[in-house]
Amino acid sequence: MPSVASALSNFGLRHLIRSNFPQARQALAKSLETWNEVGAPGRLGRAHTLIFLGDVCLSQGDLQGAGQLYAEGQAIYESLGDINFMAYVVRRRGHLAWLLGDLQLGVPGEHDPGVL
Repeated sequence: MPSVASALSNFGLRHLIRSNFPQARQALAKSLETWNEVGAPGRLGRAHTLIFLGDVCLSQGDLQGAGQLYAEGQAIYESLGDINFMAYVVRRRGHLAWLLGDLQLGVPGEHDPGVL
């Protein structure tokens, strides 16, 4: 099942890159469902998928939705101690803070991850 979840996430990312947002959202939502079924071993894949879904929301102007998804993905990365992917989500949250006009929200450690 992890291979199915990963394939769906990659398929969704492919659509995201091509700006096919409805298809991206659909594939990523299905991937997220599958990662949820996998449980704890799929936490890293779940985090990636949440971040990609956040990117879809951001691309479609849903800043609140993007912030919630980024915060949830960031919390998983933090719990896993994964600093490599943390850089990506911090950059995305900084971009989101810039779009919202509140640069303090983009400063890591300054606010609760769920604020954005």
